[in-house]
Amino acid sequence: MKILVVGFTHLGLVYSTCFASKGFEVSLAASRFEEKVDREYLSLRAEPFLHENIMKAKNEGNLAFVDIGEIQLDDFNLIFVAEDTQLDPSGFPLHSEISTILSYIDSKNLKDLPIILMSQVYPGFCRSTKMGNNLIYWVETLVFGRAIERATKPEQIVLGFQDSEFIVPDAVMKLLKSFSSPINVMSWESAELTKIAFNFMLSLSVLGANFLATVAEHSHADWTDVRKALQLDSRIGRSAYLNPGLGISGGNLPRDLNTLKIMMLTMPSSHATFLEEIIAYNDSQFLWVRDCIEIFKSDYGLPLKNTTFGILGLTYKAGTSSTLNSPAIKLAKFMSHINFLAFDPEVEDVASVPNIETCTHIVELFERSDILILLTPWQEIIEQLINSEFDFKSKFLVDAGAWIETDTLKKFRDFKQRGKGLRVK
Repeated sequence: MKILVVGFTHLGLVYSTCFASKGFEVSLAASRFEEKVDREYLSLRAEPFLHENIMKAKNEGNLAFVDIGEIQLDDFNLIFVAEDTQLDPSGFPLHSEISTILSYIDSKNLKDLPIILMSQVYPGFCRSTKMGNNLIYWVETLVFGRAIERATKPEQIVLGFQDSEFIVPDAVMKLLKSFSSPINVMSWESAELTKIAFNFMLSLSVLGANFLATVAEHSHADWTDVRKALQLDSRIGRSAYLNPGLGISGGNLPRDLNTLKIMMLTMPSSHATFLEEIIAYNDSQFLWVRDCIEIFKSDYGLPLKNTTFGILGLTYKAGTSSTLNSPAIKLAKFMSHINFLAFDPEVEDVASVPNIETCTHIVELFERSDILILLTPWQEIIEQLINSEFDFKSKFLVDAGAWIETDTLKKFRDFKQRGKGLRVK
């Protein structure tokens, strides 16, 4: 069976290699609205095993890169659309490009092949396309850093059809049989909302953990101990998002919060107030770092103008090269009157943020900084903090995720950890 995946994106690359690994013949196309397919896909090397899987599939003849304008759609059995949903400068989703791509594919789809949409959209989007029974919505649940695992071995596969009673086409069923996951079939709107609901519930879990971690700091409790107890409660579980941090970052979860915000325009204002409070709370999470700086300034009389701040990690999480909604970028833009040094293994410079100077080597940042701010738990950075022979006794540490253990913390003059009210002295 031959599968066409449209979308030279993280999503498209991951699912292309997933389908190829199951023995299907896959062609990955950039849409005619993007750059040529020979652009540098190695920029996604931060996703574990992705590049290796791409090369393996290509060498085995199961994966090819094509130009959508130079192929016949009739040569395929299934068509996937895995384009990223674009965002406007305020972070709100824009769906016009997805609509344009679907319209183009629909106009060329003379055999009425199943078209499976994986992009993030709002409830009602599929029905607005007027495409009919051959359009299917596939709810993807990838996580950066674990994308290969979640694509090949999902807990379930959720599919949306024009009518929830619609029969799954034979070609789609053949693909589904290559997975061992249960299949959940529903209407377009239910599937579109399911995608948003997943991210909304994850967002609430993240923000709940952040709130309780702050309570722990102010009550001399240790959030690590509380988290362990929560994970052993079957109502919450080991897989719950309970690690404290600086709010929801990246693109997927914030995008869906903004999609819900748009939907609130047609609902009673009381519902909108609830969502606005959640978004506002999330947007303020990076200020925890500012508060830590103020504590050090007050406790030790540090002159702010003569204090050098070193940010460890610019990406929004380890395992990606993206700085979208990065706490580090938010912090630097908010404290624009302060110059920051920064080191990140995947980001060489941040030209759009003039008060961030990137260091080539992490030791340079250690040497020049008075306060180290750990924002992204890259293994390389953690190991340097633990194993480096550098003398940190005059330095301060702000650990935004409580990633550093006690023995390492003792190296510093003082420290502040997210969710830790207890000090080791």
